[in-house]
Amino acid sequence: MGVAPAIPKLGGKDGRSSKTITEKQNMSPEVKYRPTSGLRAHPFSLAIYGEPNVDDLLESMPVDGILEPLAVKPDGTVISGHRRLMAALRLGLETVPTIEVSYDDELDERRAIIAFNRQRRKTFSQQMREAEALEKLMRETARRQQATSGPGAWEAAIAW
Repeated sequence: MGVAPAIPKLGGKDGRSSKTITEKQNMSPEVKYRPTSGLRAHPFSLAIYGEPNVDDLLESMPVDGILEPLAVKPDGTVISGHRRLMAALRLGLETVPTIEVSYDDELDERRAIIAFNRQRRKTFSQQMREAEALEKLMRETARRQQATSGPGAWEAAIAW
C-alpha cells in the first residue's frame, strides 16, 4: 500500500506551521474495493491534466493488476488514480482498490491532487496549467492568511 506523496509545508498564523497536507488530510490506510461505477474524476484534475492517456496501463494492468490503490473521497471523487480508473473502466473491471481520503477544505484537496501528480510525466501544457493552479492556490492561501492574521501573513503563506 502506498503512502501519500510528501508535499510542501503550510504556513500557519506565525508562518512556522509544521503541518503538511498529508498530516491535515484524513487518510484511511485500509484498502477497500469499490465499484468503478461509483467513482468519478475530480474536475480540478481534469482541468489541469485533461483526459488521461492510459494505453500503457491497458497493457500492464491485465498482467500486473492495479499496483497502487486509488485515493478516493467518501463521495467517490478520485483524488489520485484518474488514469488507473480510466484504464479499469476500459478493461471492464467492476471494482478497484481504494483508500479513503478527506481534506479540511478545497484548497488542501487541490494541493493534494497536484502533489499526487508530482512525479507524473507531463506535457508542457499540463505543466503550465499546473503552475497557474499552484499560483492561484498560493494567492488564495495568502489571502486567507492575511484575512485572519493581518500584515505579513502573505510571506508566511507562500513559504510552504
